[in-house]
Amino acid sequence: MKLSRLRTLPLFEIALASLVLGVHLYASLAGSHFLPMRWFLRDDAYYYFKVAQNISQGLGSTFDGLNLTNGYHPLWLLICVPIFALARFDLILPLRIVILVQAALSAASGVLLYRLLRRSLTPAIAVLATSFFTLDLTLHNTITQMGLETGLLAFSLILLLTALQRYQAASNRRSLLWLSAAACLTLFSRLDSIYLVLVLGLWLVLRGSALPKLLLADLFISLSAYVLAVLQRTSLPNYLPVFSSATLLAAALAFGLQSLIFYFLGLYQHPKGQNLLALTAKTALGSVAANTSVLALTLLFGLEIPRSAPLLALGISLPLSLGFRLGLGFFSPWPAMPPEEQKSPLTELRSAWRGWLADALAYFGPLGATLGGYLLYNRLAFGTFMPVSGQIKRWWGLLRHDIYGGEAKTALDIFGLDPHFSAAWNPWLKTLFSLSESLAARLNSLTNTTFLWTLFFAALLALALIFARRKQNLPVLARLGLFPLLMAAELHVFFYGALPYGGKQEWYWVLEILAGLILLAALTDFALRLLPFPRLTKSLAWGVSLALSLSLAWNFAFALTARMPLSDAQYAGQAYLDMVPLLEQNTEPGARIGMTGGGNVGYFIQGRTIINLDGLINSYAYFQASQNGQGAEFLSAMGLDYIFANPEILTQTEPYARQFNGHLEPLPGAPVYGGKQILRFLP
Repeated sequence: MKLSRLRTLPLFEIALASLVLGVHLYASLAGSHFLPMRWFLRDDAYYYFKVAQNISQGLGSTFDGLNLTNGYHPLWLLICVPIFALARFDLILPLRIVILVQAALSAASGVLLYRLLRRSLTPAIAVLATSFFTLDLTLHNTITQMGLETGLLAFSLILLLTALQRYQAASNRRSLLWLSAAACLTLFSRLDSIYLVLVLGLWLVLRGSALPKLLLADLFISLSAYVLAVLQRTSLPNYLPVFSSATLLAAALAFGLQSLIFYFLGLYQHPKGQNLLALTAKTALGSVAANTSVLALTLLFGLEIPRSAPLLALGISLPLSLGFRLGLGFFSPWPAMPPEEQKSPLTELRSAWRGWLADALAYFGPLGATLGGYLLYNRLAFGTFMPVSGQIKRWWGLLRHDIYGGEAKTALDIFGLDPHFSAAWNPWLKTLFSLSESLAARLNSLTNTTFLWTLFFAALLALALIFARRKQNLPVLARLGLFPLLMAAELHVFFYGALPYGGKQEWYWVLEILAGLILLAALTDFALRLLPFPRLTKSLAWGVSLALSLSLAWNFAFALTARMPLSDAQYAGQAYLDMVPLLEQNTEPGARIGMTGGGNVGYFIQGRTIINLDGLINSYAYFQASQNGQGAEFLSAMGLDYIFANPEILTQTEPYARQFNGHLEPLPGAPVYGGKQILRFLP
């Protein structure tokens, strides 16, 4: 092969894909017992697997064979259906195939991410960032290993950013339609990615001006201001169940009114070169008018927020809105538009609305049609528009003393920035907190205070790196789609925190992991470009990148192959799960057994039916019965025989205590397993 041809081969992509696929192929061939014991460890994965198995056998979308359910993200389930058609022959074979499918998604995600980053950043940085995203064991466990929708979501998100990058280069209707298709794929990979899909659509439709930046900033400022204002007048435990919905409604009203006023006052035109006094006066006028209107609506219609909240929100939002505009004008590296070329807001609207509408239809049209079809199908098939699992977790967030928790614990936690409780921005937040702990120990100061200062100075450092060479760096951030990506990620975190929601899990935050990684890669690249001796810097960057990437590759290959030996002879004759023989030996064939969770048991047990008691993978009718305190009656009508659970959970915590008291009786002689007992269910 000619040397010139060899140089064009994507050697890093080939090496990365070969490593990922090879290690996962080895893992897929591991002894049968190791797949449920060491790889697929979360119940939530088996919810997909069992429903997919039942669909393939013609039983419909059901976990237990009795109740129809839609408690899942649809695209991953569709992929699982043909795989788990093989479960009728061998329960382990589909698990081996899932490992290979997730490996293919991981390898494809890595290749796409590398290409995305290399188009804008130094290749050494692209290699290191891609290696970390693909090979770090913590991220691998969160995104790839568990058998959930997260691997598909990561691939879809990177594909969407790739489509955005290509659209920015081409800017034609065809590339916009492809972008819309990628957005559909992302949305149905995980439905809460709708925040990114909507933000990206707004960003694209209104592109070419300061309007989308200012509009998105105003949206987040309004939401944050109202939540903080209400928290000032109440407490977090009272805010979430009592005031949260009304607070966000008030924030939406304030944002809508303010946006209309701001637009016609010219506050969505680029602030560069605008008169400071006029800009301040207009911003104050629009903010005062919008928030006092919300105050009037609150008094008139009895909106359930403290009456002082709109005025407190005004005090928070006004300086932030003005500050963002002043900052955008000051740091913009491009000259202000001459006054004679500036259009009035009304003139701009008249000339641009047709283009905005055409782009909105091209992008949002396919999304709206597919999402509308999905919601309608859910309503007809399951009796509810949205997945029942999300509705149940919202309900859990309203309960006091519930077993699942997960609602925001502090004001910082609402924004995903509390190092003690928030997981959304990990591993980045955890790294900053570790640094602040070290600083606090040296300075003999409070860790929390030091953390806030660390967070503040980290943000200042990031801004300094961006604006040190802003004319070169800002286009890089635009090509990477970082502003809408970060805004969508924070809105995603915010709505999980600002509304009651129980049972949040670490795999919810793939969008935040990706956004943080791309930002960190860009900042590292900007820092390297500031250093003297470019050739030496480039060589050092490659040396560090290759050393760290090889270390990640070694740890990845060694840890995963050691975890999944090829032989499981030591477990010969044993069940895949310890719980399964315990239940089979102490219940009769055909028994219906309720469990909180129960995904893996439901998949492996033979001759019995596992019924999910928490409702995440049960029917909408069961959810309604549980809300009304009639869950036991619903289960009695289904013919439930036993419950396998911790008795204290069922009798002392919500949402079970008010439903199962008086319906449980210990099964004589049945062993206890991890605090769980087999309880006879009394109708």
